[in-house]
Amino acid sequence: MILLLAITGGSTDAIVYLRFHLMVAAQTGNTALLAVAAAEGHFEAALGSLVSVVGYIIGISAGELALDRRGDIQPWSSTIGTIVIAELIMLVCLFIFWHLTGAGQVPPIGNLLVACASIAMGLQSDAMLPLGDGPKTTYITGTLAAFATRLVAWLHLVERAKVRERRDVRFIHRLSAIDAPWIHALTWIAYLLGATVAGILFFYERGVVLLLPVIAVLIVIIVMRVDSSSAARSPCGAGAADIAKALS
Repeated sequence: MILLLAITGGSTDAIVYLRFHLMVAAQTGNTALLAVAAAEGHFEAALGSLVSVVGYIIGISAGELALDRRGDIQPWSSTIGTIVIAELIMLVCLFIFWHLTGAGQVPPIGNLLVACASIAMGLQSDAMLPLGDGPKTTYITGTLAAFATRLVAWLHLVERAKVRERRDVRFIHRLSAIDAPWIHALTWIAYLLGATVAGILFFYERGVVLLLPVIAVLIVIIVMRVDSSSAARSPCGAGAADIAKALS
C-alpha cells in the first residue's frame, strides 16, 4: 500500500508539473517555484503555486479533522481508509475536470485542477502521518534521509536507535519492517516509477494519464478493505483495540 501511494504521489506531481509547471505533492519544491515566479514577476504562475500550497494545507487539515472526530489514530485504521477514499474522490474529480475542460486551458480552470490535485496530496500526506517515521509518499526528501540513516544503522556502522513506541499492537509486526532501510529505498523507487510512467503517458496517451493515480489509490482502498475484513475475522484482531487502550 505504501508503494502504491508513492506511485500516486509521483505520478500526480509529474502530471501537474508537465501541464502547469508546478508541484502539488512536493511542496518544498513548489514553495521555491512560488518564490522564483514572484521574484520574476510571473504572478499567474505564482498564483498557481499558491493555490497548490493552500490546497495541500486544506487536504491535511481535512484529514486531521477526520482523525480527531473519529478519535481513531491507529495506523491504517478505518479512519485512514476514509481519508484515502476522500483522496480518491478528489483524484476522480481531477480526472473528470481534466477531460471536461481540455486539461485546464483557461487559467482559472487550471487553478481548479491544481486545487483538486493538491487537496488529494494533502489528504494522502495526512494518511501517512500515523506511521510516524515510516516512509513518506508525497515528499521524498525525508524518505531518502530516513533511508540513509537506517542504512547506516543496518550496516552496524553506528548503534541502532531504540525502537520507537507504536500505538497499535496489531500492527507492530508490520511497522517493524518500516524501520528497515529497504522500504524507504523502494518508496523512492516507486515514486520515481510513478513519475516516469506518468511522464510517458502524458506525451503519448494524455487522455488516460490520470487513470494511473486513480487506479493506484483504488487498489489501496481494496487492499485495506480486504485487510480489515481479515483482521475482523481473526481471533486476536477483536481484542487489539482493548490491548492498545490498556497499554496507552
